[in-house]
Amino acid sequence: MPDDLSAARRAERTRARWTTYLLLTCLALDAVAIAAGLSQRALLARLAVGVQLHPGDVAANDARHRLVGLLKLAALLGTGIVWLAWLHRAYGNLGLVGSKRSRFPQGWAVGYWLIPFVNLVRAYQTMKDLWLRSESLNDRDGYDNLPAPAFLAGPGQLYRPRAARQRRRNRRGAARDQGRAGNRPSPAALLRPDGRHSTEILNAELSPLRNGDAVARSV
Repeated sequence: MPDDLSAARRAERTRARWTTYLLLTCLALDAVAIAAGLSQRALLARLAVGVQLHPGDVAANDARHRLVGLLKLAALLGTGIVWLAWLHRAYGNLGLVGSKRSRFPQGWAVGYWLIPFVNLVRAYQTMKDLWLRSESLNDRDGYDNLPAPAFLAGPGQLYRPRAARQRRRNRRGAARDQGRAGNRPSPAALLRPDGRHSTEILNAELSPLRNGDAVARSV
Protein backbone atom coordinates (compact mmCIF):
# COMPACT_ATOMS: atom_id res chain seq x y z
CA MET A 1 0.00 0.00 0.00
CA PRO A 2 1.58 3.28 -1.03
CA ASP A 3 1.77 5.70 1.87
CA ASP A 4 2.84 8.71 -0.14
CA LEU A 5 -0.14 10.84 -1.11
CA SER A 6 1.02 11.54 -4.66
CA ALA A 7 1.71 7.85 -5.30
CA ALA A 8 -1.68 6.94 -3.80
CA ARG A 9 -3.45 9.42 -6.06
CA ARG A 10 -1.63 8.09 -9.11
CA ALA A 11 -2.73 4.57 -8.21
CA GLU A 12 -6.30 5.80 -7.76
CA ARG A 13 -6.31 7.57 -11.14
CA THR A 14 -4.88 4.49 -12.86
CA ARG A 15 -7.64 2.27 -11.50
CA ALA A 16 -10.26 4.87 -12.39
CA ARG A 17 -8.89 4.99 -15.95
CA TRP A 18 -9.06 1.22 -16.31
CA THR A 19 -12.59 1.22 -14.95
CA THR A 20 -13.56 3.73 -17.65
CA TYR A 21 -11.91 1.62 -20.35
CA LEU A 22 -13.77 -1.48 -19.23
CA LEU A 23 -17.09 0.40 -19.11
CA LEU A 24 -16.52 1.51 -22.71
CA THR A 25 -15.70 -2.10 -23.59
CA CYS A 26 -19.04 -3.18 -22.10
CA LEU A 27 -20.83 -0.59 -24.25
CA ALA A 28 -19.00 -1.79 -27.36
CA LEU A 29 -19.92 -5.40 -26.62
CA ASP A 30 -23.55 -4.36 -26.17
CA ALA A 31 -23.45 -2.87 -29.67
CA VAL A 32 -21.94 -6.10 -31.01
CA ALA A 33 -24.67 -8.09 -29.24
CA ILE A 34 -27.34 -5.93 -30.91
CA ALA A 35 -25.76 -6.55 -34.33
CA ALA A 36 -25.61 -10.30 -33.61
CA GLY A 37 -29.26 -10.25 -32.59
CA LEU A 38 -30.26 -8.55 -35.84
CA SER A 39 -28.30 -11.16 -37.79
CA GLN A 40 -30.09 -13.94 -35.95
CA ARG A 41 -33.42 -12.27 -36.62
CA ALA A 42 -32.65 -12.25 -40.34
CA LEU A 43 -31.94 -15.99 -40.20
CA LEU A 44 -35.23 -16.61 -38.41
CA ALA A 45 -37.10 -14.52 -40.98
CA ARG A 46 -35.64 -16.65 -43.78
CA LEU A 47 -36.63 -19.78 -41.91
CA ALA A 48 -40.17 -18.47 -41.42
CA VAL A 49 -40.74 -18.10 -45.18
CA GLY A 50 -39.55 -21.64 -45.82
CA VAL A 51 -35.94 -21.04 -46.85
CA GLN A 52 -33.67 -23.92 -45.95
CA LEU A 53 -30.81 -22.67 -43.82
CA HIS A 54 -27.28 -23.89 -44.37
CA PRO A 55 -25.94 -25.80 -41.34
CA GLY A 56 -22.83 -23.66 -41.42
CA ASP A 57 -24.89 -20.47 -41.01
CA VAL A 58 -26.70 -21.89 -38.00
CA ALA A 59 -23.45 -23.06 -36.39
CA ALA A 60 -21.81 -19.67 -37.00
CA ASN A 61 -24.78 -17.87 -35.45
CA ASP A 62 -24.65 -20.05 -32.33
CA ALA A 63 -20.89 -19.63 -31.98
CA ARG A 64 -21.19 -15.86 -32.42
CA HIS A 65 -23.82 -15.53 -29.71
CA ARG A 66 -21.84 -17.77 -27.34
CA LEU A 67 -18.66 -15.75 -27.86
CA VAL A 68 -20.39 -12.39 -27.40
CA GLY A 69 -22.09 -13.62 -24.22
CA LEU A 70 -18.81 -14.83 -22.73
CA LEU A 71 -17.05 -11.59 -23.62
CA LYS A 72 -19.83 -9.51 -22.05
CA LEU A 73 -19.69 -11.58 -18.87
CA ALA A 74 -15.90 -11.28 -18.66
CA ALA A 75 -16.04 -7.51 -19.28
CA LEU A 76 -18.74 -7.04 -16.66
CA LEU A 77 -16.87 -9.04 -14.03
CA GLY A 78 -13.63 -7.27 -14.87
CA THR A 79 -15.32 -3.88 -14.59
CA GLY A 80 -16.77 -4.75 -11.19
CA ILE A 81 -13.42 -6.01 -9.86
CA VAL A 82 -11.44 -3.01 -11.10
CA TRP A 83 -14.09 -0.61 -9.82
CA LEU A 84 -13.96 -2.19 -6.36
CA ALA A 85 -10.18 -1.90 -6.49
CA TRP A 86 -10.56 1.80 -7.29
CA LEU A 87 -13.03 2.20 -4.40
CA HIS A 88 -10.60 0.49 -2.03
CA ARG A 89 -7.77 2.82 -3.08
CA ALA A 90 -9.94 5.99 -3.10
CA TYR A 91 -11.39 5.31 0.34
CA GLY A 92 -7.96 4.50 1.69
CA ASN A 93 -6.69 7.86 0.43
CA LEU A 94 -8.99 9.58 2.93
CA GLY A 95 -6.53 8.50 5.62
CA LEU A 96 -3.81 10.57 3.96
CA VAL A 97 -5.53 13.97 3.84
CA GLY A 98 -7.17 16.38 6.27
CA SER A 99 -8.40 14.82 9.46
CA LYS A 100 -7.23 11.40 8.20
CA ARG A 101 -10.53 9.93 9.34
CA SER A 102 -13.28 7.98 7.60
CA ARG A 103 -16.59 6.57 8.73
CA PHE A 104 -15.81 2.96 7.78
CA PRO A 105 -12.61 0.88 7.60
CA GLN A 106 -11.02 0.73 4.17
CA GLY A 107 -11.68 -3.00 3.76
CA TRP A 108 -15.33 -2.74 4.73
CA ALA A 109 -15.86 0.06 2.20
CA VAL A 110 -15.53 -2.72 -0.38
CA GLY A 111 -16.87 -5.61 1.70
CA TYR A 112 -20.25 -3.96 2.27
CA TRP A 113 -20.93 -4.13 -1.47
CA LEU A 114 -20.67 -7.93 -1.40
CA ILE A 115 -23.12 -8.61 1.46
CA PRO A 116 -26.75 -9.04 0.32
CA PHE A 117 -29.28 -6.60 1.81
CA VAL A 118 -26.53 -4.87 3.78
CA ASN A 119 -25.28 -3.37 0.52
CA LEU A 120 -28.64 -1.67 0.04
CA VAL A 121 -27.77 0.72 2.89
CA ARG A 122 -24.04 0.55 3.56
CA ALA A 123 -22.99 0.93 -0.07
CA TYR A 124 -24.86 4.23 -0.27
CA GLN A 125 -23.40 5.42 3.05
CA THR A 126 -19.91 4.49 1.90
CA MET A 127 -20.21 6.42 -1.36
CA LYS A 128 -21.73 9.42 0.44
CA ASP A 129 -18.87 9.47 2.93
CA LEU A 130 -16.29 9.15 0.16
CA TRP A 131 -17.83 11.92 -1.93
CA LEU A 132 -18.26 14.45 0.89
CA ARG A 133 -14.82 13.85 2.40
CA SER A 134 -13.09 13.96 -0.99
CA GLU A 135 -14.90 17.15 -1.99
CA SER A 136 -13.76 18.99 1.17
CA LEU A 137 -10.37 17.25 1.44
CA ASN A 138 -11.53 15.52 4.62
CA ASP A 139 -11.31 18.74 6.63
CA ARG A 140 -13.57 17.63 9.52
CA ASP A 141 -14.35 14.59 11.64
CA GLY A 142 -18.06 13.99 11.05
CA TYR A 143 -20.02 14.08 7.80
CA ASP A 144 -23.04 11.99 8.81
CA ASN A 145 -25.41 14.94 9.15
CA LEU A 146 -24.44 16.61 5.87
CA PRO A 147 -26.78 16.16 2.88
CA ALA A 148 -25.69 13.84 0.11
CA PRO A 149 -25.28 15.14 -3.46
CA ALA A 150 -28.47 15.12 -5.52
CA PHE A 151 -27.34 12.38 -7.91
CA LEU A 152 -26.41 10.04 -5.04
CA ALA A 153 -29.85 8.98 -3.80
CA GLY A 154 -30.17 6.23 -1.25
CA PRO A 155 -32.81 3.47 -1.48
CA GLY A 156 -35.14 5.35 0.84
CA GLN A 157 -34.61 8.64 -0.98
CA LEU A 158 -35.56 7.37 -4.42
CA TYR A 159 -39.25 7.75 -3.61
CA ARG A 160 -39.02 11.14 -1.90
CA PRO A 161 -39.00 13.29 -5.06
CA ARG A 162 -41.95 11.30 -6.44
CA ALA A 163 -43.89 11.70 -3.19
CA ALA A 164 -43.11 15.43 -3.12
CA ARG A 165 -44.35 15.82 -6.69
CA GLN A 166 -47.53 13.92 -5.81
CA ARG A 167 -48.14 16.20 -2.82
CA ARG A 168 -47.66 19.27 -5.00
CA ARG A 169 -50.13 17.88 -7.58
CA ASN A 170 -52.66 17.19 -4.82
CA ARG A 171 -52.32 20.72 -3.49
CA ARG A 172 -52.74 22.22 -6.97
CA GLY A 173 -55.79 20.02 -7.60
CA ALA A 174 -57.37 21.05 -4.31
CA ALA A 175 -56.74 24.73 -5.04
CA ARG A 176 -58.20 24.35 -8.53
CA ASP A 177 -61.33 22.64 -7.19
CA GLN A 178 -61.71 25.32 -4.56
CA GLY A 179 -61.41 28.00 -7.22
CA ARG A 180 -64.07 26.36 -9.34
CA ALA A 181 -66.36 26.11 -6.35
CA GLY A 182 -65.78 29.78 -5.61
CA ASN A 183 -66.67 30.81 -9.19
CA ARG A 184 -69.87 28.75 -9.27
CA PRO A 185 -72.88 31.12 -8.86
CA SER A 186 -75.11 30.51 -5.89
CA PRO A 187 -78.92 30.20 -6.23
CA ALA A 188 -79.28 33.65 -4.70
CA ALA A 189 -77.09 35.12 -7.45
CA LEU A 190 -79.55 33.87 -10.09
CA LEU A 191 -82.30 36.08 -8.69
CA ARG A 192 -83.00 39.46 -10.25
CA PRO A 193 -83.42 42.53 -8.04
CA ASP A 194 -87.19 42.19 -8.41
CA GLY A 195 -87.09 38.69 -6.92
CA ARG A 196 -87.72 36.84 -10.18
CA HIS A 197 -85.51 33.92 -11.13
CA SER A 198 -83.45 34.33 -14.32
CA THR A 199 -84.94 31.10 -15.71
CA GLU A 200 -88.42 32.52 -15.37
CA ILE A 201 -87.38 35.67 -17.22
CA LEU A 202 -85.85 33.62 -20.04
CA ASN A 203 -89.02 31.51 -20.43
CA ALA A 204 -91.13 34.67 -20.55
CA GLU A 205 -88.96 36.16 -23.28
CA LEU A 206 -89.05 32.98 -25.39
CA SER A 207 -92.79 32.45 -25.00
CA PRO A 208 -93.84 34.68 -28.00
CA LEU A 209 -91.42 32.85 -30.24
CA ARG A 210 -92.79 29.49 -29.18
CA ASN A 211 -96.38 30.68 -29.76
CA GLY A 212 -95.44 31.93 -33.23
CA ASP A 213 -93.92 28.58 -34.13
CA ALA A 214 -97.09 26.79 -32.94
CA VAL A 215 -99.31 29.05 -35.12
CA ALA A 216 -97.12 28.48 -38.15
CA ARG A 217 -97.30 24.72 -37.72
CA SER A 218 -101.09 24.80 -37.39
CA VAL A 219 -101.43 26.79 -40.67
